[in-house]
Amino acid sequence: MDIMLSALDEARALYRHAIDNPGWSPVSAVHTTGLSPSGVQAAIHTLLSVGLLEDCPESLSGTRAVATGTALSRLVDAGRATAEMHHRRLDFLSSAVPFVAQEAMASAQTNRVPVETEIVTGADRIAIALDHCTAGATDEVVSLEPERNPALAEWERIGRRYRGTAERGVITRSVHRTGETEQRSRRLAELIGAGIDVRTAPVVPFPLLVVDRRLAVVSDPTSRNDESALIIKCTTVAHVLHQVFEQYWQVAVPPVRSGTDGPLDTIYRRTILRLMAGGLKDESIAREMGVSVRTLRRQIADLMEEVGLRTRFQLGAHAQATSWIGHTPERPTHVA
Repeated sequence: MDIMLSALDEARALYRHAIDNPGWSPVSAVHTTGLSPSGVQAAIHTLLSVGLLEDCPESLSGTRAVATGTALSRLVDAGRATAEMHHRRLDFLSSAVPFVAQEAMASAQTNRVPVETEIVTGADRIAIALDHCTAGATDEVVSLEPERNPALAEWERIGRRYRGTAERGVITRSVHRTGETEQRSRRLAELIGAGIDVRTAPVVPFPLLVVDRRLAVVSDPTSRNDESALIIKCTTVAHVLHQVFEQYWQVAVPPVRSGTDGPLDTIYRRTILRLMAGGLKDESIAREMGVSVRTLRRQIADLMEEVGLRTRFQLGAHAQATSWIGHTPERPTHVA
């Protein structure tokens, strides 16, 4: 943390020098700020990353200072564009999945790839079919779970289903729709404790199960009945639907329990910062993250305290400078 703060202090010193001396050069910065040549170069990189410097080939430094208001506006615009891109991507996937599944089946049949399908109706029969499909898994099970707060009986069934796969050493990943109840948080924590890799997203528009990339279960695209599922046994179709799952997985975040006092997960933290940069209000961000406004504000305050910053603007600049925004971190290790 001291190193990060030192880097920000050096960047701040260089920025003030650049503002006060439009014709500055790296050499003048070394003499005026007391930074080393490498420190000046690092500060230039930091200021470019947060938009407080921009390229200017004709200047001695190759850059020029940007007013803080302009830099902040650009950061907000970039964050908003990123958030809108993700939402458009999810909306497109939601509408495209039935079409893609049908086309994949048609293509497989045209190329004489074996395709077996079965329509199952009724909640109980669908649940039994899902249990049967996962019971035969040997490699990987992935699923999308759109219900925000399923009934207790359904939670218990989901828990048994995926605990069984995880206990057999089968990789099990699941994306659930965000929700705010403490009971739901406990249920997700139980799944994580059982070895299931869980993430949440504000948009999970349809149920999906893919087993070993050889079979898939989706909502029946030809039926208006919510309690109608289509089981597809075809590696071609299963691979396509597995790719659909991966799209949702990439934009989902690990769940964070209400009242958690420990360090925030990197991906969760990055998502909050992106939504803040996108200009969303606390109420909207809290809704997206599936937590209360009070919890969100405490988490933001914890982030600022963690790096010794006092304002949200400083937090945004620090996030850009340390690549909290803009780079995908390694997958986190979940702690139940």
